[in-house]
Amino acid sequence: MDELQIYKFKFVIIGENAVGKTSLARAFVSRQFQLDYRPTIGTNVFVHKFTLRPNLEVSVSLFDIAGQEKWAMMRNVYYKGAQAAFLVGDLTRQRSFEDLTKFWYPDFSTFCAGSPVIILANKLDLESKTDTNVIENVAKEVNAVDIVYTSAKTGENCDEALRKLVEICLEQT
Repeated sequence: MDELQIYKFKFVIIGENAVGKTSLARAFVSRQFQLDYRPTIGTNVFVHKFTLRPNLEVSVSLFDIAGQEKWAMMRNVYYKGAQAAFLVGDLTRQRSFEDLTKFWYPDFSTFCAGSPVIILANKLDLESKTDTNVIENVAKEVNAVDIVYTSAKTGENCDEALRKLVEICLEQT
């Protein structure tokens, strides 16, 4: 019988306020969605443990980092030690994707250069107001390993996104 392997990762979830970062983190961990919106203060930390394959267990600490400007000075503390990031944009607000290249990715890469990122195009359950070319261009600019269209509300593609980022990190270990 093969020996059990256990891996621990730290991922950050970043993007403008109200793009659905906290809802995505909850979807990853507990598959729950809350209708009430409360802005994150500083950061929320979620831990999700799961079996990826037989004899391979994974624990992911998800740092859901506040999108408000007033928390900018604290972000570097939360980025420290992150192995990867989800850059989240809101499909109903095209500007939220543009801000990923203007602010969020440069901010993250200052402290975690070379770490893989996945773009999450969130709110797939709503009518999109974002051109797919914009999302693809953002992904190219930030050298994202993938784009995953998600809905935190329905849970669509949430497991896939998390597993994809874990697999990418495992390849790098």
